Amino acid sequence: MMETNIINKEQPVIYYTTLNNSITSKTKETVNRYFSDEIVIRMDRCTNPRLKIRQYLSKELIVEVCRLTGIHHRELKEIYYAENGKMVFRDNKYFISMSYSQNFIACYLGMVKVGVDMEVMGELPLTNKISVLQNLTDETVKGKLDFYTLWTKIESIVKFYDNIDMYKVLQDKMWKSTSLAIGRYINNNLIFSIATEKIEKIKIIKL
Repeated sequence: MMETNIINKEQPVIYYTTLNNSITSKTKETVNRYFSDEIVIRMDRCTNPRLKIRQYLSKELIVEVCRLTGIHHRELKEIYYAENGKMVFRDNKYFISMSYSQNFIACYLGMVKVGVDMEVMGELPLTNKISVLQNLTDETVKGKLDFYTLWTKIESIVKFYDNIDMYKVLQDKMWKSTSLAIGRYINNNLIFSIATEKIEKIKIIKL
């Protein structure tokens, strides 16, 4: 069992874990207890079984991250979905960023604004995927690491902002011009790109 870490403004912590394949009664009870009716109703209306499972389990992870970081669970009632589909806190009291890849899920919750993207680095992506990324970015992608580094960097920038989408990032080539600090972390076959306003000492913990 991990001990609670009271929020440290100087060191954002990213938690990640593997997803289960089903929603238990305990998961539903936890989500219904801590999240707003708006959030729960939106999830229950989801008609894609796989997406619905992911939504419920991500909320359960957020509850656990609250416990680990010392954020009171009552704050979760202040989360809502923005127009672009991102979860945000009212009045930006806290910041949240989620990422999914295959059966992994990553969550950041804290007082420093952070954009997180995580990907499982599988076999070298199909040639057409590399070609598409090169055409979109005008960057040279030589192999698997280049591909995932560039892709997660772009995604982390998208996830940092509440009002900027992928099209804007690609159009303006923001991964080149951004003033954000982008950290890259590799753990076995997982790669994380983390966008922050300044260089932060990032801690990544597997649950």
